[in-house]
Amino acid sequence: METKTTKRQHGVEIQFSSINPLELWKKLGLEQLQEGFALQEPTEFADEESKRAYEAFRSDLTGEKSSSSELTLIPSDKGSVFIWSLLKEESRRSPMPKLSSKKFLFKDNLFKRICKKAKEYGTNFTFSEKDFEDIVLYLESKRLVLTSIDGIRATQHFAKLFHDSYNAWLVF
Repeated sequence: METKTTKRQHGVEIQFSSINPLELWKKLGLEQLQEGFALQEPTEFADEESKRAYEAFRSDLTGEKSSSSELTLIPSDKGSVFIWSLLKEESRRSPMPKLSSKKFLFKDNLFKRICKKAKEYGTNFTFSEKDFEDIVLYLESKRLVLTSIDGIRATQHFAKLFHDSYNAWLVF
């Protein structure tokens, strides 16, 4: 889907309605890369002690990777639906038709919108509260959203990321 942009006083603008809801995660560069070490397996060892040392090292390394408390890998479609729903909820509560870091959104309303959007697009996933929390934690670690007990809001970093990714200012 082509995105519709217009030239305004302060630069190029993109209409929210022209954004593909399922492309947002990738377009904003939020995809997570699976980090891993590519160990080259040695073919020979100098002696038996070297072989045991290498096996101990490899065992420690794989154990360390599996026990680390890294964030869950977020599928692109779930992340995109989350971002689209966040923006849509902002547009509903906005007196001015632009992305702002001052709008406080209730998590319950956002979660309901996400579930509705996932069904509407006939996506092959169900969106759970755990998915919601995983994405919120990931976006918080990137400084793109701030949360409180009941609410969430996009930060100025999110607005900048959006502008840089689309080379346009978002208008609702």
